[in-house]
Amino acid sequence: MSEYKIPCELIQDLIPLYVDGLTSDVTNSYMQEHFLVCAVCQKKYEMMNQSIASEEEEMKIEEQKEIDYLKKVKKSNRKKLFIGFISAVLIILIAIFVKVYIFGYETDSYTITNFELDRQNSAAVIEGSFDGTKSVYCRYKIVSQKDGTQKVVIYGCPPSPWHKEKDFQFDIPIDSIKQELKVDDATINYHGILVSPLARNLIEARNPYVGDMPANERIAQLLNIEDSLGSYENELQTDKSPYSWTLKFKSVVTDSHAFDKRMESYASLLMFSIDNLEKVNWTYEEKFPNTIRTHKASITRAECAKFVGELDPKIKSPYFCQELINYLNEAKYPSN
Repeated sequence: MSEYKIPCELIQDLIPLYVDGLTSDVTNSYMQEHFLVCAVCQKKYEMMNQSIASEEEEMKIEEQKEIDYLKKVKKSNRKKLFIGFISAVLIILIAIFVKVYIFGYETDSYTITNFELDRQNSAAVIEGSFDGTKSVYCRYKIVSQKDGTQKVVIYGCPPSPWHKEKDFQFDIPIDSIKQELKVDDATINYHGILVSPLARNLIEARNPYVGDMPANERIAQLLNIEDSLGSYENELQTDKSPYSWTLKFKSVVTDSHAFDKRMESYASLLMFSIDNLEKVNWTYEEKFPNTIRTHKASITRAECAKFVGELDPKIKSPYFCQELINYLNEAKYPSN
């Protein structure tokens, strides 16, 4: 029989449960009494307790390592995300900068000041300016249209060390034009024939009947007759042929030859634009050394045809209209 109330074998079987705190208070009391008198069981209890404590410590260390690793990974991911975000922002800002300051943006806030043909170099010369705007000239691009024509697109940008000039000039070789090239409201075809906005506006404003005075005045305003030669009064003859339009100028003229040449050019454009206009008359006061006399002049459709070609109402070509405009531009008034 054992010298202890509870045999050591039973106590030792209960030690794991006791260490884990799974035994009852009564059992705990008996075991504590036994440990006081049994050094062997006390020793085994201490060893098991230390082993479990050591395992728990190791687990804590491993858990801490895992936590530290996860914290490191999380910190690294945050750093990568931050770097990625900053990189993305920088790329976007650089792209915007390059787009705005280097390549520019399509705009119509410019004025074409000259559009002419350089026959010697077989090129269209285009000049313009961004005066009155915050933008400066950046570049131009020729864009193909669905109808087979081409269009000059002009790009502006804010002032920068790369682009700082408001005025611009560039040449477009005629052999690069496939069919027709549009520059603002003007065009040039592959033959090098220019058509100004005025020519197209006159085509659109064509009037079949000279008796329609508002339509006549619309054409005269497009031609800037009053700005060029002075104010005038109108008189129409629509009862019988030749149907005519008389412009009675209020000007006092000293150079009648230059005035008449200019008016002849205007008359050709008026008869081109008004289908049944057969004759244009004009009067003005001509100044001589000692007197002023009323000067009268006129030109018929047939007479115009001698120097500009036949003014057939069926001809509605903007190119022919442009030739008439070119003739007008050569007829300076006052003469230099």
